Amino acid sequence: YSTMLARSRFCLVAPGDGWSARLEDSVLHGCIPLIIMDNVHTVFESILDFDAFSVRVKEASIDDIPTILKAIPMEQVKRMQLHLSK
Repeated sequence: YSTMLARSRFCLVAPGDGWSARLEDSVLHGCIPLIIMDNVHTVFESILDFDAFSVRVKEASIDDIPTILKAIPMEQVKRMQLHLSK
């Protein structure tokens, strides 16, 4: 599990049992969180700029995820990964 997260560019943070460890696991492994939870605020959202290091997709757009992620320029991906390391 840990090796897969570390090798991945994006890691799914989906609805289910709340935030659990999925968000934390992805951040700690340098994997950009792909957050799919409508109308739910992330932990520490009031003090962290989640847009700088994560991607949020509406639940209705799940089928479009491959297109959405491919449209993110590599330069932006690298910036997001850099923000994860701060």
